Amino acid sequence: MAVSFPQDPSVGDRYQTSTFIYEWDGDKWFSVSAVSSGAGDGAPGPSGPPGPPGGDGPPGPPGGPGGDGPPGSSVPGPPGPPGPGSPGGPGPSGSPGGSGPPGPSGSPGGPGPSGPGGPTGQVGSQTPGSLTINGGCRVTNLTGNGGRYAYLNSNGSVVSGAPTSSDSGIKTEVTVLPVTSTTIGQIALDELRFYEFIGVDTGAMNIGVIAQDLISAIESSGISTDLGLIRNGPDDKLEVIYEQLNMYISRYQQGFISNLQSTIVGLQSSIHALENP
Repeated sequence: MAVSFPQDPSVGDRYQTSTFIYEWDGDKWFSVSAVSSGAGDGAPGPSGPPGPPGGDGPPGPPGGPGGDGPPGSSVPGPPGPPGPGSPGGPGPSGSPGGSGPPGPSGSPGGPGPSGPGGPTGQVGSQTPGSLTINGGCRVTNLTGNGGRYAYLNSNGSVVSGAPTSSDSGIKTEVTVLPVTSTTIGQIALDELRFYEFIGVDTGAMNIGVIAQDLISAIESSGISTDLGLIRNGPDDKLEVIYEQLNMYISRYQQGFISNLQSTIVGLQSSIHALENP
């Protein structure tokens, strides 16, 4: 017949039925002994006290060799004391070093004695000239006949030219200015630039035209550049003859003023017609 064991037993708990004594080992109930039905041996008594401890057993066999220990420190030890040897003698001399930089220049010597005087030259012909200093230096009558002059600007530039006589007895083929003269004047005004001369540091800006740019602008308008405005100067540098160029500018400005005057007269007539219908 089935046995109804207690629920939630602890290890070592016992349960007795009419025929057997069971004990719980933590996993299952197992039979410990049968229950006597008659007179005989009674139930086992309680456990007696523990006996004395037994003696030491024989020693076990020796263990095997242990594994390798960790590597030692790689830090070098302190230097040892100096040896008993004496210091060696001096080594051989090194090769000489290179030359040093040159020293500063000495002060200039005093002037030498004057040389012997040369022979007296011939007295040349003298033509009165003139010298003008006004922010620059102007020298006229360079050739002795009043035909050339040179002007040294305060910025270092040199302008040379010749005065033009206005007497009718020395002029021929006199014609009125062409219509294109006003265009040339406008081109000249459009080509005005600020600039500085190379190698001349005056701190001031100059105003004028660039000769090559002026030539290109005039040619682009379909006008001949053979107008006496530009010539070759010293060292093959182009020079603009501003005396001539200013004439074209004045011509353009006068034409512009005349057009304004005509416009004003037309506006005045229109106003008068509106005020007096």
